[in-house]
Amino acid sequence: MPWITPYFSDLTVLRSDAPAKAGPERVGRYVRDSEVVVFEMVERYWAGGHGEMLTDAMLTALERALLPARRTGEALPGRGPHQGAGRR
Repeated sequence: MPWITPYFSDLTVLRSDAPAKAGPERVGRYVRDSEVVVFEMVERYWAGGHGEMLTDAMLTALERALLPARRTGEALPGRGPHQGAGRR
């Protein structure tokens, strides 16, 4: 990804097949602990049957990882009390 790396000092790239390799819960934690998340999926990948990031298991893992902090009004890890808390 040489076209995007110059714009970030700290970049973690998860491929859209990450849930199949690392597991939905782990991917959910990566998303939760990230300051910025960009999700991109091209149609040819989805049409080819590779929609691992959009499976029920992955979406449930994301919900479990993200909702507790937002429901209780706690700041997300690595953020101040004014950032992330209560935003939807």
